Formats: sequence, C-alpha cells, structure tokens
Amino acid sequence: MTIRKQLLSGYIIIALAVLFVGYFSAQATKELNATFDAVTVRTVPVIDAVNDLRYFGARALTNASELALIFSSSISGVNNMQKKKQEQELEDAFSDYRSAIDHYKSLVSDRQSERDREVLSMIVSTSTRLQYLLRELHGLGRQGVSADDLLLKLDEIEAYELTFLYAVDAALAFEVEQFNVDRDGVEQAIAQTRNIAVIFGPASVLAAVLITIYLSRAITSSLVELKNASLAVAAGNWGIRVPHASPGEFDDVIKTFNDMASALNSKAVDVSSSEAYCHEILDSMSEPLVVTSLDGKIRTVNAATLRLLQVSEQDLIGKPIVSLFGKSYRENVRQQWLPRLRKGNGISHEKTTYVNGEQQEIPMIVSASSMRGHNGVVDGIVYMAKVLPNAMIS
Repeated sequence: MTIRKQLLSGYIIIALAVLFVGYFSAQATKELNATFDAVTVRTVPVIDAVNDLRYFGARALTNASELALIFSSSISGVNNMQKKKQEQELEDAFSDYRSAIDHYKSLVSDRQSERDREVLSMIVSTSTRLQYLLRELHGLGRQGVSADDLLLKLDEIEAYELTFLYAVDAALAFEVEQFNVDRDGVEQAIAQTRNIAVIFGPASVLAAVLITIYLSRAITSSLVELKNASLAVAAGNWGIRVPHASPGEFDDVIKTFNDMASALNSKAVDVSSSEAYCHEILDSMSEPLVVTSLDGKIRTVNAATLRLLQVSEQDLIGKPIVSLFGKSYRENVRQQWLPRLRKGNGISHEKTTYVNGEQQEIPMIVSASSMRGHNGVVDGIVYMAKVLPNAMIS
C-alpha cells in the first residue's frame, strides 16, 4: 500500500470518529444554546439596561444641579462659554437618559407578567417627572434665584429621585431573581455537555493516537534511515547508501538519495583533487600570497607567507587581514583598501609592512585584487606581496 493510501485510510477513520463525537456534541450544544438564550437574550440585556438607567439618571441630576448653581447669583467667575458648555452637557445627559429609558421599554414592553408592567410604569412615570423637575431647576438657575430657592427645588427632586431609584432597584432585583431561576437549567446543560466531552473526547483521541502510531511505524522507519544517511553525508561520509524499501514513494526517494550520494562522492573526489592541485601551485610560488573572504578574514595562505612570518597556518586562518600589517598601515587597509576591493577594484604596488610572529615589521610591496565566483560576484580577495629592504619604505 502506498503512503497516500495509508494516510487516506487513516484520515477516513479519524474523520468518522470526529463526526461521531461532533454529532453528539452538536446536540448537547444546541440544548445549551437554547438555555443560554433565556439568559443572554432575556435577562442579561435587561440587567444592563437597568444599570444604564441608574447611571444616566444620576448623571442628568448631577449636571442639572451643577448648571443651576453656575447660573445662580451666588456663583461668580464663570464665563458664557463655560455656561454654554455645561448646558450642552446637560442636553447630552438628557438625551442619553431618554435613550436608556427607551431601550429598557423595548426590552420589557412585550412581557406579560403584572410585575413587569408595574415596574415599567413606575420607572417611566418617575423618569418623566424627574426630567421635568430637572429642567425646572435649570430654569431657576438661569433666572438667578438664590441658593436657598435652589435647595428647595433640589429637595423636591430628591424625593422623585428616591422613587426612581426604588423602581430601578425593584426591576434589578426581579431580573436577578429570574437569572437565578434560569441558572439551574444552564448548569444542567453544561453538565450534559461535559459528560459527552469526558466520555467521547478521550475515546476519539485514543483512536487518533492508535491510528497515528500505526501509520508512523509504517512510514517513519524509512525516514529514520534517510535521516541517518543524510547526517552521515553531511559529516563527509560520501560512500553511504540506504537499503531499498518496499515498492512505493519511499523506494523512489531512497533511489534518488543514493544517486545523489554517488554524484556527491564523485564531485568530492574531483574537488579534493582540484584543491590539492591548487595548494601545490600556491606552495610552489616564491612570493607570499594570502586569500581572504569579503569580510577580511584569512582563508588561505601559501608556504612562502608562513616562512616569511615564521608562523603556522593555524595562527593565521580566520584572523583579520589587517592584523598582518604594521600598526601605522592598518587603518589605511581597513578604511581604503577593503572598500575598494569589495567593489571589485584592485590595489597595485602599495608600500607597507607585514608583522611576523616576533612582532617585527617587514617592508613589503603589496598588490591585491578581487576574486569572482562562477556567477561573476566578488566572493574573495587575493593579496600578493614582495619583500623590500628597509630603505625602500618611505
């Protein structure tokens, strides 16, 4: 059986298990949603609307009282712009207050219980009267009456405010009571859903795990062999090969991997021969030669360089090229030579010094040029040097 057929059969079994669990979960969720609707659609919005009534009523009362005192003759230092701003805030408060009342009416107007109708009637009547008194308070303030007259009106308003708050509290208490009644149904629906999840959830997970284990054992054995062989190739073992598997996609992959390993082995042999030949050429040169990467790190040196500087190859590989030059020349190499060479330009017959292993400066004439790869991009720099007598260094 091919991998595709194995995976397809496993997916079908898992899908059937998921559909089975999903059906029972959907039934339980349907009942749970119906129970929640009784709370979220009927009770919770009304509780929020009652709280809005309380808040916007208190806000309208506060704004009206402040505005009446501002217009009163006992308050000074308030300009017309501030008064207009306060009046606009009062109108906004009245608008929000009316909107809260309308919202509450829309939520409970279709209820049939006598208690709902009584509470609604009390809230609407007290709210209407309270708004009328607040506007009277505002009017008294604009007339400039004394603070005592304003306090008398505030006492009258306070009586209606208490009636309004009583009606609001009665509505809130009724909704909380209704919420507690609906809560039992919600808890039962949640318990039923939880039981389905506890029973069928682990069963479906177990089935999926068993199917996954079966499929993974049938598939991963060849993958493990391919992984180990790939790691061996990465470590330089070009001769490794993977045994052929049963006919199918993996056998094609293994065949492709073995062909690739054979090709890499041939390339590695060719590269090794080429590198050995290049090293022979470099070491046969009598003049010091250094090859670096674009970031200025030394990659290769020839035997003449090692003899001249009296160091080993390990002492130079990976170090910055500027460390080879005398201290007075290093900044020039860093700031001028390297930027030019990275752009593909060259350096010709520059007088400088190299520093050997005993930190002695050796007069040199150095030329450098950029190396380009097969795609024409600069990927390295070659430095060729010639030893000069000390007298030739200016």
